[in-house]
Amino acid sequence: MDISSTLAVFLDLANQQEEEFLQNIISIYEMFLKEDLNGFLW
Repeated sequence: MDISSTLAVFLDLANQQEEEFLQNIISIYEMFLKEDLNGFLW
């Protein structure tokens, strides 16, 4: 799944439950960044 469709899903979820969504998106991006850093730097 590409970034734009992922964001579209996130925005759709945000409309339903903003607070929970924000917590989820933060943890998802933390995992995303860790994987990207591991993939590109190591």
